[in-house]
Amino acid sequence: MNDITVQVGSKNFTLSWLENNPEIKENILVAHKSEEAFCLCIPNKKLPLYISQKDKHFLARFPKTGSEHAPFCPHYDSPTTLSGLSVYKSNAVEENDDGMFSVKITESIGVNSSSNSESSGSSSSSSSVSGKKRSKMSLQALLELLWMKSGFTRWSPRMSNKRNYFVLYKYLTQAAEEIIIKKIPLTEYLYIPEPFVIGRKDEITRSAEKKHYNLLLSDNGESKRMIAIGLLKNFTKSKYGYRVNIKHLPGNFSYWLNNDHAEKFIDDYCQDGDINSCLSEDSHFVAIMTLDRSKSENLSVVNLVGITVTRDLLPFSSDKGLRLLAHLKSRIFSVQMDFDASDTDDLYPDFLLLDSGIHPTELFIIGSSNNEKRDKKLRNLFQDDVQDASKNRWCWDLKWNIDAPPMLPSIYKD
Repeated sequence: MNDITVQVGSKNFTLSWLENNPEIKENILVAHKSEEAFCLCIPNKKLPLYISQKDKHFLARFPKTGSEHAPFCPHYDSPTTLSGLSVYKSNAVEENDDGMFSVKITESIGVNSSSNSESSGSSSSSSSVSGKKRSKMSLQALLELLWMKSGFTRWSPRMSNKRNYFVLYKYLTQAAEEIIIKKIPLTEYLYIPEPFVIGRKDEITRSAEKKHYNLLLSDNGESKRMIAIGLLKNFTKSKYGYRVNIKHLPGNFSYWLNNDHAEKFIDDYCQDGDINSCLSEDSHFVAIMTLDRSKSENLSVVNLVGITVTRDLLPFSSDKGLRLLAHLKSRIFSVQMDFDASDTDDLYPDFLLLDSGIHPTELFIIGSSNNEKRDKKLRNLFQDDVQDASKNRWCWDLKWNIDAPPMLPSIYKD
């Protein structure tokens, strides 16, 4: 597959050449910032781009144009119909003209939230009736949206061994800046532990103390509720409940989960009543939680949910999904998140194969969950064929082949 070419001003460059020459790339983008730029990922088409800036200048697609790009293009984004985003009302998760996402969530956060001390945290909130469009996004779905916007649902072989906590912190923070809740950036409610460096221990600790203070107390002295995200290290049992140990969190910080909330977490994520069974040496559990400061000044967890990801930060929800991830590691693909659609029989794919043509191939696993209604609909869709090439669809039906997935479509040669 050929490299993606972009046009900046009147000159053409490949994306790989720009990425391999970062100083030259910066000079080029600065010099042409006021000029037009185009992506040439699809033959005979010029898709408009613009030059944006964070810490460096970069090429960005215009809002709501991601699905117009070739699937193997870095600017590609799948339409909402190909993920669990399809279950929300248009004003629940909305991409604005400036590229920001306005999101409504089930959780109470910010000022005057602590009085609403029991948040359900379930995937289907009281405002979300099965079979109907959801009006709000759950806390776990918010984490999945952050994961998607951070780019960690997408994979290319060139990303191998390049995803560490420093990368996670950088892109997760950038994604949070682009999500708006109650007209305020998510970063105004959110704490993510800064990568811990022993030589900066005191500085990082003071910064964390200040961040928690501001997130839990308003300028008027009112209590607030905050959100924290981190890689779960383990739980430590005490007579008061469980201490939630988060990687990179400064040692003098402790998040506390009471026994009632711990029982709910065990029911949702753990096996055999062992609260630490959600952890594995081969994966990470990414926790997202809402926090209050209790009367005894403890950081008290109100709701704790999360997702499981590989060491390369790719999310998965079943053993078969993990096996297919390993099968796909030499290809370009994306994981299609459930968000709050896991209890529906909507037929969005589990993965999108992005290097098989000018349209993505939808990959389905049949039989990996307890959703028999969805499995039946998928079997009717595919009938006897594991691949419907005319419609860019492929399936792995565990009823007939549990050992290994069928052959994948070939890599597209343009």
